[in-house]
Amino acid sequence: MPCPYRISIMTSSDNKATQTLAALGATEPAQVSALFAEILARFDGEVTGIHDEASWKQFRDAWLGRKSGVLTLVTDNWLKPATPELKRVVGAELNKLRGYVEAQIETKRVAIEAGADEVALARERVYKRYIPAGSGGGAPDTETLRAAKSNIRYHLAYIGWLVRTRDWLAGDSLTYADLAAAAHLSAADYLGEVPWDEDKTARAWYARIKSRPSFRALLTETLAGLQPAPSYADLDF
Repeated sequence: MPCPYRISIMTSSDNKATQTLAALGATEPAQVSALFAEILARFDGEVTGIHDEASWKQFRDAWLGRKSGVLTLVTDNWLKPATPELKRVVGAELNKLRGYVEAQIETKRVAIEAGADEVALARERVYKRYIPAGSGGGAPDTETLRAAKSNIRYHLAYIGWLVRTRDWLAGDSLTYADLAAAAHLSAADYLGEVPWDEDKTARAWYARIKSRPSFRALLTETLAGLQPAPSYADLDF
């Protein structure tokens, strides 16, 4: 299946990263900051559309690629030829943008990987019960379950590390990355397969997500014939 994601910032005719600041008429620090704000807004708009590994790789290369990634273009076309008066503000804005983009892209990767493992658990523990044996149903595959459970421990530890270095997964504010990762983990948590006791920081992060009104509605949904783990909807688990 072809990747459904299409890189727009690299093909758009108004891609300002391909032009110099002089060509864009940016001669003041405030104008430079405004240009960086435009690129940041474009990134935030595009990152929400990344949902699988193929689109993630394409998106990562579009922004972080060494030859023609957005940040490389900004370095080559904005920073290097900038006047001495603007070089400092361009450098500061670029460093801030780079840190944000790299953190968001890495966090998105973790969320996608976690989602794959939760899907595997749900398929083996739940969906196979309703699929005819001739179509792939039947007893759960023990190797798949073992691998998924092991990977969840890795994801949990990484989430804990991220939250210990910042307030949320991608920075100091709640983002789609937190909601996506928590939604994926909730599937495994429903089955009682998340070892929360292994990382208290990750557990506290998930408790904050569970306590949000927008997320609590998810916790009210159940599967017929399969009750959730006792702590699934408990906000003080």
